[in-house]
Amino acid sequence: IARQGFYQFRERLTTKIVSSGGTVVLADQWFPSSKTCHNCGCLNQ
Repeated sequence: IARQGFYQFRERLTTKIVSSGGTVVLADQWFPSSKTCHNCGCLNQ
């Protein structure tokens, strides 16, 4: 990853996932995902 940069890695990974029928979901870097409940989606503050 370090040689080609994270952007290029993300683009290649996205291309492979989409071509195989998968879905890619990108989250904002400041999204508080560690505070979100995986069962109900509630945000703990």
